[in-house]
Amino acid sequence: VTGNSVVFGAGVFGEDACKRIIGYGKKVDFFIDSDINKHEEKLMNISVYPVKDILLIGAEIELIVIASFYWGVDMYKQIRKIGYRGKIAFSSTNHILG
Repeated sequence: VTGNSVVFGAGVFGEDACKRIIGYGKKVDFFIDSDINKHEEKLMNISVYPVKDILLIGAEIELIVIASFYWGVDMYKQIRKIGYRGKIAFSSTNHILG
């Protein structure tokens, strides 16, 4: 990944995914999460935004990493439904879908 990265899921799995991305020498620009209680908060000193704002905030996102073991498919559908057409990776499987 050479461009901007976003992690979908500001919980334990999201923190783990973020650490792995950083371990590869890349940057996580922000988190997105469906939980309104996490919006405008920070995880690992990185901002958390609502999923619906993804296209407003990150016009040049290269990759969204879905950080969930149970809700990954639903999260994938949610991202596509709002219009994001870039690459999506599942942190639990390391699969990237374009």
